[in-house]
Amino acid sequence: MRLPPVLMCAPWEDAGSLQSSFAVEWRARLGALRRHHNRLRWARLASVPRERFTLADVIARDGLWCALCGTEVVLGVLGAMEATVDHVVPVSGGGPDTLANAQLAHRGCNCRKKDRL
Repeated sequence: MRLPPVLMCAPWEDAGSLQSSFAVEWRARLGALRRHHNRLRWARLASVPRERFTLADVIARDGLWCALCGTEVVLGVLGAMEATVDHVVPVSGGGPDTLANAQLAHRGCNCRKKDRL
């Protein structure tokens, strides 16, 4: 059974203002949390060494510079310029999911690198 469009929206947004600043911020937080848990799940399934760290830990260590293209990473931006964690040796290739194997990268740069070294 399909719900009317107004009922399909989150409680803080109406059908006319789906891009309110609160809604965009909330989606970004949920996306970051989902990516963090997916990364931990992938490492567990690949049976590689892992430790708990977040994007904030990588930023505190490396600063706000993309390790792949060398340009500055702006926080709070969504899309290709979004800040992500990149693994130097990919987890899918047997690399550990540890802070020592992680670096900061734009989402676009990380997607272009894929699972290469």
